[in-house]
Amino acid sequence: MSARSSLSYDGIRLLLISSFLFLLELVCQLGWVQSQVMVPPTVMVHTLWKLLHSDAMVADIAVTFGAAFQALVIAVVLGMVLGWLMHRWSRLRDVVYPVMSSWYSIPVFALYPMLIAFMGLNQRPVIAIGVLMAFAAMALNTLRGLQSIPTVLNKSARIMGVSHFSFLLRVQLPAILPSLMTGFKMAATYAFIGVIMAEFILSPRGLGHAISFAYNDFDTHTMYALMLLVILVSASVQWVLIQIERRVLAHRATLGSV
Repeated sequence: MSARSSLSYDGIRLLLISSFLFLLELVCQLGWVQSQVMVPPTVMVHTLWKLLHSDAMVADIAVTFGAAFQALVIAVVLGMVLGWLMHRWSRLRDVVYPVMSSWYSIPVFALYPMLIAFMGLNQRPVIAIGVLMAFAAMALNTLRGLQSIPTVLNKSARIMGVSHFSFLLRVQLPAILPSLMTGFKMAATYAFIGVIMAEFILSPRGLGHAISFAYNDFDTHTMYALMLLVILVSASVQWVLIQIERRVLAHRATLGSV
């Protein structure tokens, strides 16, 4: 995709989002929707600005971000290792791959009573939910990337006596960077969503708990403001990762890619 095409698509997306926000603001301001159901975007932004000046809310945000980061790191490492193992051993792949392919049809969140029983009523079950939501995407994309490497490279490496570690570091990792970046972007989203979901029930603090508390207290202003924050954070993280991906892939040839 050319830079001009990318800019045009970005402009279309911005136009669609702006149009939606304008219509939502208009509908709310005209009273077509009750304030108990929906609040105008300007009210969301104003309420969010006030919440960000609250020490308690900043603490909740820090708790959620910390749990999401831990879940992401664990999920990425676990997913990459599992993807590599499935690539190396066909029997393991035959057993595990069907489970991984249908992983998101499994109600992972229903496992929370078992996680509480094993880990206690603390942040560890929240992080575990985030890991369970995210690691499958990383594992599958790692496997797909490794399987896309031409077989001739593996045979050439064995003939030349290249060690497994050197081949992994100098050939496989640079070659599968696009798949790894795709998996990482998906894992980041799923880890954050998983932590937010878990905090609705499993945590006495965090953004998820704050949203749940506002909902139960009929505080729609706070609820929508925090939902807006979650959307903005998710979109910002994805935008940053996309920019990193473009820069890394632009220089992939210097990393020894095929």
